[in-house]
Amino acid sequence: MKKRIYTIIIVCLIAATTGCKHESVPDNLIDTATMTSIMTEYYIIDGYDYIVASRHPDSLGHQSKAAKDSMLAKYNISQADYDSSLVYYINHPKIFEVLFDRVLQRLEELEKTVPPVADNSSPF
Repeated sequence: MKKRIYTIIIVCLIAATTGCKHESVPDNLIDTATMTSIMTEYYIIDGYDYIVASRHPDSLGHQSKAAKDSMLAKYNISQADYDSSLVYYINHPKIFEVLFDRVLQRLEELEKTVPPVADNSSPF
């Protein structure tokens, strides 16, 4: 009889800990429209960093951090809010795919507005 009770208790504990997968949504989850704008700006800043690093490797990071901090302040969010929202969206692949497609679309639209380089010089 004791063995049966222990078995029932163990099964109940396993069911209680694994049966209910409660998904937590961050308290300050950034909506998808704002997240799209922020991610777009992040990629622009990262692209700038890539170009600067090829010419001035010692300056990489200083301007980038200031630019990202300024951008986050513009949206009135913290780095922690951005990070937790990004993790949330990454853990929801269908939502993240739509979000990332929007970011790519915006970057492509912005690329069309950049004038071509006349002298074909490349930092590479």
